[in-house]
Amino acid sequence: MAVQIPDILILGKIQFGSLNVSQSFSSGSSVYNGTPLSFTTQFDVVPQSAGYPDAIANPVYADAADIQIGMKFALPTGKIYDVVFVDAHSTTSASVGLMDTNLNVYANSNQDPPDNLPTENTYGCFFPMTSGSAN
Repeated sequence: MAVQIPDILILGKIQFGSLNVSQSFSSGSSVYNGTPLSFTTQFDVVPQSAGYPDAIANPVYADAADIQIGMKFALPTGKIYDVVFVDAHSTTSASVGLMDTNLNVYANSNQDPPDNLPTENTYGCFFPMTSGSAN
């Protein structure tokens, strides 16, 4: 069997106090005007061993340098954001831009009022997308 490219799953935690709204929604007279749309954050990243489909041992680790634009960041609360920029400072630290594309997180919030802010000090995972599905 040929060796395949390993799946990537990187754990990250938004540092407490580092979340900033970098852009708010604005479109004519929309009721969503002023809703946070994109965020800048500082992440603590936990390097992860990459996995192959057949559980073959792999010495390669995925870390902050492997986070890429176009990946998704998912929190245990069910909030999922698009990664829109990355600046890795080391293998365990990065500045990451997150976006609530099309206000999907906001529109699907079960809170009143709706909330789409990423949760600080909580681990989530970065993962790549292929043809609209998690890889």
